[in-house]
Amino acid sequence: AVLSGQDSGVMGFDLRGDLLVSASIDATAKAWARGSGECTRTFAGHTSQLRAVQLWRDTLITGSYDQTIRQWDLETGAQVRVFRGHTDAIRAIVVGVDFLSCFMWSASSDGTVRQWDLESGTQVHRLTAHEESVFALARADGVLYT
Repeated sequence: AVLSGQDSGVMGFDLRGDLLVSASIDATAKAWARGSGECTRTFAGHTSQLRAVQLWRDTLITGSYDQTIRQWDLETGAQVRVFRGHTDAIRAIVVGVDFLSCFMWSASSDGTVRQWDLESGTQVHRLTAHEESVFALARADGVLYT
């Protein structure tokens, strides 16, 4: 299906049921009804292009070249939280549960991977094993791959 309404190139997608979300070079994310192709909400607040998008429970999480990660309420479109700490573009995010706590991991062109507590918004760990940009993350069976 062709979705009309994103003003610039799309850099990432996530989906759940009838909901599709896109992350764009125009610094916005959009929510789409997959069945109708209708844009149901625009999430604006970043100051540079988006590279990462992830649905998590009743929120959307976006990562941007503006060095921030933002969490949005899917129903209202309101910004819930801004995660700051990276010193270069956010390239990837992945969300999961460890020991009954909700965490997010973010990868950046600053060469770090950071772990964030989604309940409090605080940074839990900063991993510095990479010498250059980290472009991708995957997580399975309690293991984080970078």
